[in-house]
Amino acid sequence: MCFWMTLYSGQGGRKRECEPSQMYPKICYNMSMKNNALILTCVGAWIGLTGCTAMQPDTPSSSTPPNAVMAMVNAHHLIQADEAYVAYRRTHPQGSKELPGMMVALIKGHMLQSQYLLARFYCDEYLRDFPTGSARGEVAYLRIKAAFFRQEQTHSEREATQARAEAHRYLTAHGLTLYTSRVKALLERLRQRENARFEKLAQYYEGRGKPKAAAFYRAKIRKN
Repeated sequence: MCFWMTLYSGQGGRKRECEPSQMYPKICYNMSMKNNALILTCVGAWIGLTGCTAMQPDTPSSSTPPNAVMAMVNAHHLIQADEAYVAYRRTHPQGSKELPGMMVALIKGHMLQSQYLLARFYCDEYLRDFPTGSARGEVAYLRIKAAFFRQEQTHSEREATQARAEAHRYLTAHGLTLYTSRVKALLERLRQRENARFEKLAQYYEGRGKPKAAAFYRAKIRKN
């Protein structure tokens, strides 16, 4: 089975993102920006070794034109689109005028499919490689949005803290932009979701005769 099929497949044949601990090789999914070049190398090597020809007879090559990659994204054929991007990236310089548009399309495609780790990977690639790109503001916002939506999948308090901190850094660094109100809306959405959870916990402990525990969670609501 090819790398991308491993990444997309889940129980019952449903598409989902795998956690880094579930993917091979593990190191390929350290999503930090400094390791993105290593990720691309590992992905390209995996594709080259496995071929994926049995699963996808029309696997794209480095000659696949960028507009065909866009069409794959629009048709929700994201496995093929990812492989085409890797193949195109191997044979075209970083300055290729087609790459930014391909990357933005892949970001949006993965966002629509709720594949937020991959969306953030492409955001990191774009922000690193195209510091003056015309879509830089939108990509920075989509990176934050992916972090918040990922947290809604995992319900991780650690990811909530990280997403909140990232949003505040964006607001401090960029000031008033087209995306400022959207980032604030993400913060408010997180706050309301957390408060709803705290209230449920408070009610739970009240019903079990533990007023101190209930008061603890109601205090968290007031502080939030």
